[in-house]
Amino acid sequence: PYGGGMLCIAVPEFCLPRQVIEDEIAYIKNCGVEIFYNSPVDANHTVNDLLKEGYNAVFIAPGAQTSMRTGIMGEDENPEGLYYGLPFLTDVRTGKAIQLKGKVIVIGGGNVALDAARTALRVGAADVQIFYRRTREEMPAWEKDIEEALEEGIVLNLHWTPRQIINTGGKITGMEFVGSQTAYDDEGRARVGVDESRFQTVDVDAVIISDYGKGLITASLVRDIAASAREQKKMVI
Repeated sequence: PYGGGMLCIAVPEFCLPRQVIEDEIAYIKNCGVEIFYNSPVDANHTVNDLLKEGYNAVFIAPGAQTSMRTGIMGEDENPEGLYYGLPFLTDVRTGKAIQLKGKVIVIGGGNVALDAARTALRVGAADVQIFYRRTREEMPAWEKDIEEALEEGIVLNLHWTPRQIINTGGKITGMEFVGSQTAYDDEGRARVGVDESRFQTVDVDAVIISDYGKGLITASLVRDIAASAREQKKMVI
């Protein structure tokens, strides 16, 4: 187990050195905070149990720990060469033998996508390209990360929405994209539409899907939290 959660096991070393995290954890401990490792909150030890043990409040902060399926055609075939942002970053950060080659596409425009793209370069990819369905100004990633990715040679392709993952013999060989465009309603809210007049197929050796939703907490924990809130009348999330 690691103190710091996803900061320690998913954020790349070149973005956040491990020593910085360890120094912060040490400071928190010195302030009197006790960290219990290997202590899951689940059906065997619930939020309600914690309150009965004498804690006055429970703050839930599990983080976005899993990547979710996107529904892109071909995704459910689980071809070789298909990765998801957070698991990919976690595998690399925790020392698993991940080796890429050739051309890699990253789908998404957030910080996880930028981290995944830059990490892909560092584990063997020769050509890394990001495909994002909106404008650069609408990318949720930090501008500093975008600039650094571009400086490292990563290519940014805007206004493209993934349509289908192509595989041959169970291995990814390409990705189909359709054009996209951002439209705004009368209240200024953005909506992404598809531009069928633009279409392209990109040959690729691997695809990393990112930013299409993160799994937060399980349904059982949600039910536990709701039940505890009703009983104790002092649960804040």
